[in-house]
Parts: sequence; structure tokens; C-alpha cells
Amino acid sequence: MVRRWLSRCLGPFLATLLVGTTISGVSSSTQSCLCAQGCCPTNWYQYRDSCYYPMTATKSWEKAEADCMDLMRGTHLASVHSAEENNFIYYLMGMPNDYQNKKAYWLGGHHKSQGQSQGSWRWADNSEWDYENFGIGKLDRITGESYVASWQFEKDSITWANHSNSLEFMSICKHPLD
Repeated sequence: MVRRWLSRCLGPFLATLLVGTTISGVSSSTQSCLCAQGCCPTNWYQYRDSCYYPMTATKSWEKAEADCMDLMRGTHLASVHSAEENNFIYYLMGMPNDYQNKKAYWLGGHHKSQGQSQGSWRWADNSEWDYENFGIGKLDRITGESYVASWQFEKDSITWANHSNSLEFMSICKHPLD
């Protein structure tokens, strides 16, 4: 997937930058992705091989996920797979870090506790849970379903906390580049 993105978007961009002209035979849709949003639709922002859409209206996790899914097929609340991606999202969202005043945002992480067990964390897009950044002491035991939101800035990165669906925060949607 990354190789296709590189050849489709970055290749023509670098050629234009280095040579000062576009390459003949490159489609106009490819040429049109030479803007700050990368190869993403208007008002979306590219990081590596995905597009991100910040939603500033506050809502529950379930409503935010439904709204992401309504934007475009394959779009979900954002999954996070590295510290760099986590920080990209934090800065894209305007660096909110006060959940008590709804200055936080939902990510796509969720889990359902199973009796005494916490259950396993999952991303809304079903990608691998291969990175997490919960704040110190912020993995609270919540009965039932629990959802991931930004928490506070600690040690050079935004940390997460789990919350119930009753809270309302901003949200960040993610769509993979095809």
C-alpha cells in the first residue's frame, strides 16, 4: 500500500519539485494531490498512508464512530500505531489536554470488560493493537464498554485514558489511502 502511495503521490511531487515541471502521462487527479492535504480530500490531512479528518463537535464515542463511518466507506475513529502518529493527531487536533472541559478527543480504541477480566483492547477499524500510550494510572476499571480518549501531555507525548460512552469529546477520523 505504501509503495502505491509513493508512486502515485510522492513520485510526481518530487519530480515536479526537482525538475520544475510535471511528468507527461501523469493523470490530473495525481497532479492535484500536490497540496498541503497530500492525496486526501479537502479538509482531510495526510500522515503516511492514511487521511485524517478532525471533528470539533463534541459527542459520545459511539456517535463519533457512526459519524466517521458516514463520511466515507472504510473510515473509522483513528487507530494509532506509533508515537509519531499519536503526536501527529495531537497537534492536528489543536493540542487539547483538559478532558474535564471537553478539550480531549476520541480515538478508535475500545473494549468490553468480561466479568472480572478487562478484556482486550481493539481498534474500531480492526487493525492490530500494536501501540498504546495510557497515562500513569489512567487505565481505569470501567464496567461494561470502555473507550479511549486523549488525556494529558506527559514526557513529550499525549497520553490516553479510558472513559465511558457518557462523556462527549471531539474526535479524529481516519481513512486509509487506497
